Amino acid sequence: MASHGILLCTYHHVHLHFAGFRIVREGLGAFILVAPPGESAAPIELRSKSPLRWLFDPPPRVGWRLAA
Repeated sequence: MASHGILLCTYHHVHLHFAGFRIVREGLGAFILVAPPGESAAPIELRSKSPLRWLFDPPPRVGWRLAA
C-alpha cells in the first residue's frame, strides 16, 4: 500500500514548517491541519477544491461498483 501525501505550494510548505503547524492523517481519513502548541485554533480538515480530487481521494463506492 502506498503512502499518500498532500500537495502544497512552496510558500505554504515553508510556512507550515516555520510556523509550527503540522498535517496529520489517520489511515485513509482526511488530512487535518493542526495548529502549533499554545495556539487556540481548532484543527482544520483539508479538502481539495480541484474538480479532479476524486482521482486522489475517491468517494466510497456503492452499488455495482463494489468489489465482491
